[in-house]
Amino acid sequence: MYKKTDIELIKISRAKGQNADKAFTEFYERYEKKVYSFIYFNVLDRAVADDLFQETFVHFLDKFDTNATNTNASGYLFKTAYNHCINYHRRKKYIGNFDMSQLISHDTQDIEKVELYDLLLNAIELLDEKFKLPFIMHEIEGMKYKEIAEILEISESLAQTRNYRAKEQVVQILQPIIKDLYI
Repeated sequence: MYKKTDIELIKISRAKGQNADKAFTEFYERYEKKVYSFIYFNVLDRAVADDLFQETFVHFLDKFDTNATNTNASGYLFKTAYNHCINYHRRKKYIGNFDMSQLISHDTQDIEKVELYDLLLNAIELLDEKFKLPFIMHEIEGMKYKEIAEILEISESLAQTRNYRAKEQVVQILQPIIKDLYI
């Protein structure tokens, strides 16, 4: 069976015809899990992630130009999600990303894992923007480099290089902290 492209689905959903809802649902389901987890990873709050997720799809459907040449719907969708996350952080002047309530019911071993995870998230926040997205997409979301390259409109080798450099930066950021924890 022929699988419609993202552009075809968006055009059908905008046409308001008989298949509009079905086309939108297919496009939505194609990306909902990846986009939601991408947003959640950036904001670490389910309620905020829910709001930003909705805003992302509404903005995407309103602004995406299906007639433009070389359009990459999934890339535009992820960039829209990322921009909504950045705007959220700017509005909230987001400083930390750790919920103290998570510590209340955890034992010491889990607290160490939570603290290490928190350190990792903070290290990721310090990454240069061009390295952060490939790192999150590959290491957290498990996306393949080919898919990352298509979404970000870069070469596959550049996606690999940026992820590798991001890993190096994360290790460099965390090395003194990890060294202090385990010596």
